[in-house]
Amino acid sequence: MAHKSFSLDFHSWDKAWYTVRLVLQGENLIVKYNNFTNDHDESYSAASFKDLKELEAFIERFRPTAIQLQDHECRRVVEGMTVCASFEFGKDDIKFHDAVVEAVNFKDHKFDSEELCTCKFRLFWINGANAGNRTDGVVADICLLQAGDVQKHPIFKLFLEIAKRKLKVTSLCSAQVAEGELPASHGAAVDLIVDKKSKSSPKEIKSYKHSLSTAREFKIRSFDHLGRNGQDMDLTEEAPGSRYMLIENLEKDLPSSAIVDFIKKHLSISSQAEVSPSLSMESFTRGIITVDGQEELQKLSQFLGNPAHIILSSRGRPWVIAEKKLWCGVVGATIGNTKMLSESLSCDKKLETGDKIRICSRGTDEYKRGMQLKELYLEFANHQKGLHQQFAREESKILKLSTVR
Repeated sequence: MAHKSFSLDFHSWDKAWYTVRLVLQGENLIVKYNNFTNDHDESYSAASFKDLKELEAFIERFRPTAIQLQDHECRRVVEGMTVCASFEFGKDDIKFHDAVVEAVNFKDHKFDSEELCTCKFRLFWINGANAGNRTDGVVADICLLQAGDVQKHPIFKLFLEIAKRKLKVTSLCSAQVAEGELPASHGAAVDLIVDKKSKSSPKEIKSYKHSLSTAREFKIRSFDHLGRNGQDMDLTEEAPGSRYMLIENLEKDLPSSAIVDFIKKHLSISSQAEVSPSLSMESFTRGIITVDGQEELQKLSQFLGNPAHIILSSRGRPWVIAEKKLWCGVVGATIGNTKMLSESLSCDKKLETGDKIRICSRGTDEYKRGMQLKELYLEFANHQKGLHQQFAREESKILKLSTVR
């Protein structure tokens, strides 16, 4: 169901504001961008918020739709006012960001068949690619912010009620885990290194949490794209376990918390991450990013594989997805059901994520250099794959001979 009479603007991952419609599907809020195809829809689960603070941050990404300033209304704009203004970054690339009006140069209007404003507005950009810069705008660039409580939007209100109930349940379950109890309701979602079926003492649970936070241990039961019986599994269905994908060519000193923060910053979804140990002769390593559902995985996959940009380390090393597989399995604990893993992967306050991982747009020198390095890595990976296959064949021959003897 959707609601059209109460329009909202949404602060997207690119820091721009877009007018959206909201649709509630079960416990998922679907954000549909006006004048965009359904491929751009974003889904947010009511169970994905780890605490009330995170939910409140999500609420702040919505506001009543800003109203386009009309030619005869230019006098409503005054110095010091915050507006939502458009800026053309390129052909067919117009984005709306917040800006402060530093000065207004009022001019006489022209009149033909209608009134035409010729005033100029000096804008200081608050966010977006122009943040910190000043540009001149005209009346057509300016939208006025509107007062209103977004939580009164009927669809959004219902979604928030569900999310708050989920938080209460999660808070209760976390308290039980702290006491050494693992609720039965978590049975299908939690696969701890400490077997939940055994009578683990509170001391053992604390020991597990300590080892997880220091070593970031993962217990993984991967299904790849196959089911438990080797059958093809359609991951659009509610298959058991988390969804995850493998990332290659990572920096060996990249903290897993930097990946979690990076995904949160650009996609607004919760995730888990682990950077694998590597051989001393290797100049790179591999990692795993885990999310709770298929929609989040598809969103992550589309973001990482978007040809419009490339993801680079601070040293210029590009992230690579060598295997185009979407995996299903159980990694530690699911994101919405326990705080254990999220606590271990929370942001390291000493780490500046922006210094570790960057996004470079197509057309820049960094993008071109990153693509060259990516092609080099893929060439290396394909050669390595051939060697693995040759090794497997030779190994199989020797094993068969030894069996015959």
